Amino acid sequence: MDFSQLRLDTPRMKLVPISEEYASAVCEHFTAEITRYMWPSAPKTRQEIADHVQLKQLAMHKGEEIALILIRKEGREFLGYASLHEVQSRSPELGIWIKKSAQGHYYGYEALSALIEWAAANLHYDYLKYPVDKSNYPSRKLIEKLGGTPQDEYVKCSESGRVLHELEYRIYRAPLESGL
Repeated sequence: MDFSQLRLDTPRMKLVPISEEYASAVCEHFTAEITRYMWPSAPKTRQEIADHVQLKQLAMHKGEEIALILIRKEGREFLGYASLHEVQSRSPELGIWIKKSAQGHYYGYEALSALIEWAAANLHYDYLKYPVDKSNYPSRKLIEKLGGTPQDEYVKCSESGRVLHELEYRIYRAPLESGL
């Protein structure tokens, strides 16, 4: 399945495939502060972002990943990035980040709600996973509000060398109605 044309609408946002058009905004807003509790580190060069965009576009075309830019409908403001990794697996991984100035306005909840709803209608999986550092309380609140429950715990090292004490939240796929 080719995801390169996937677009999702929410009441306040459009979620559009990652593209070079948004590379500067990603580079500007994907900062060390934003990545503090995340596996990836902030990009150091514009070329790193360009390489990332090309890699994600190819993965979307192959049906391996979904990488969407969050754009506010009113004013077309860049808000962040939502993703679904390993979409062909039994446990795809959700990811999201919201630029600092847009945090606290429930954009993350709105975007992930749309992505989860789309995944439930279009993908075959047992559960969606969402790893989050124990200290990242806003992100934990977000996934809990979406119905996620912690099911695993592990320690891993981020790209920047930070030790992450992660809880793996899971959102299990609802069983299909039997029609009885």
